Amino acid sequence: MQNFLKLIFILLMNFQVLYAQKTDYLYGTILDANTNEPIVFANVYLKGREVGTTSNMDGGFRVPYKYREMGTELVISSMGYESKELSILEFSTTENTLIKLKPALYLLNEAVVKAPSKTKTLSAEDIVQRSINSILDNYPVIPYSQIGYYRDYQLDKVGYVNLNEAILEVFDQGFNSIDSLTSKVLIYSLQQNSDFPIDSIAIRPYDYDLNEGGKVIDNAYLDSHGGNEFTLLQVHNAIRNHVINSYSFINRFDRDLLKNHTFTKKKDTYIENELLYTIEFKKVLPKIVALGRLYISKFDYSIYKLEYFVYNDSNNDQSGTPSKNEIDNRLIFEVITEYRKKQGRMFLNFISFHNKFKVVQPPKFKLKNVDINFQGNTLEKNNLKIDEQSFILTFDNDLDVASSEYLRNRKISFKNQKIKIKRVLILGNQMVIYPNLESVKSKKIFEKIEISAKNKRLTIDLFDFNIHDLKDVDGNKLDVWTEKGFDQFREFFVQETIFKPPVIEAELFMKKDRPIFDNQPMSKPEDFKDYWMNTPLPNIKN
Repeated sequence: MQNFLKLIFILLMNFQVLYAQKTDYLYGTILDANTNEPIVFANVYLKGREVGTTSNMDGGFRVPYKYREMGTELVISSMGYESKELSILEFSTTENTLIKLKPALYLLNEAVVKAPSKTKTLSAEDIVQRSINSILDNYPVIPYSQIGYYRDYQLDKVGYVNLNEAILEVFDQGFNSIDSLTSKVLIYSLQQNSDFPIDSIAIRPYDYDLNEGGKVIDNAYLDSHGGNEFTLLQVHNAIRNHVINSYSFINRFDRDLLKNHTFTKKKDTYIENELLYTIEFKKVLPKIVALGRLYISKFDYSIYKLEYFVYNDSNNDQSGTPSKNEIDNRLIFEVITEYRKKQGRMFLNFISFHNKFKVVQPPKFKLKNVDINFQGNTLEKNNLKIDEQSFILTFDNDLDVASSEYLRNRKISFKNQKIKIKRVLILGNQMVIYPNLESVKSKKIFEKIEISAKNKRLTIDLFDFNIHDLKDVDGNKLDVWTEKGFDQFREFFVQETIFKPPVIEAELFMKKDRPIFDNQPMSKPEDFKDYWMNTPLPNIKN
């Protein structure tokens, strides 16, 4: 497995080198120093400016080349790792730069990390309750804004699909206000990235009435919020929305988190010299399991990170915590939210909302019509001459002759009464089935069919022609619905926090109840070049 991962990284880095040479960016990849595995959602920011980005699934990120010319230093950090400062002059202009972070050591010198000198022994529940009680003390309660890189996309078995990107500024009135009612969004720039494949069905809104096919999530319901994926992302920030309902089974964070889960303390960790409690929690229901993790400051009980995922556990196997791969295969949804401290308060660093869904498509090969030659008279049907008692089946595509060979030994059923098939003739999109009417029983069944037709009570659903394995010339099976699975992501990575945001005219803000790419207003500031899109590599799934 480790050799396989290394091979993937070599392929990704080679691709990244070629890609970097064509752009105005410097590329880096952040890896675990011990395992060489990618560190996802690591924080990368310009020292002294608090402007930055976050690593992608492969640990990769990019920084505009202009910062190299300015001699800027980067600060790179991630939960559970030692932070690293790196001069951007060390970045290669033609190759991907590897950056390795060392895992945190848990026996830390208290002079290095922030923690009270005397800490009372607290249960996991006590720590979580204190963090909830301290939300308004630790998070901003006055207006501020955050500028960041937003993207929504899907993953299929090959790579990224339907990648939409934007630079947004979110104007938040503070944690005393209801986010969905008072926060506003300004769109600086957006693009539907044409370098990535487009799937016209997967990009549609969720549709739970599947009579004609559509897009649906198993075991869950997700409101589309008018098709605005960024609005959908915002409502899944349980910390920001702590006094209103967010998502199952966190629900209302300040009231239901403790009530709905069981909690366990794990080994402490740290981030940027702040010592953190690690609290894991769990909820088990018939066929559904939810697992979560909180990283809480030992100094002031502020929440640095909330991870939560819900997965299908149909076998109800509670013998132990499943591996990450097992969970991914059964995942329903996952939310990761991280905050960082700035000027004494906790501000959003990034949020990611990931769910699985499937595209269901109706059969591409169907039976359109059935005619019956009752008397055996010569019958002309679409240039087909028939002079025996028979069933004439017309389909919506030409038939694969080879797939019909098995029909000779089958039987036709009419109201659960069966007639043997004597022979079958295929011409284009038509099939003629000649029944074996030699027995008295078979003749009587055929007479009943004729009587039903004369009384206008004959319908296709009264028959079973036993042709379920039939295929058309394109290989489509008869009446078979198809499914294709996808992973959906919505992510926002903060690049800068503005503590005294400007006043913006109301008509410039995004309409939050319609898609972000649907004729929305845009406003690009003079300093727009300070912000950039951290576009991922197309072939992440190689």
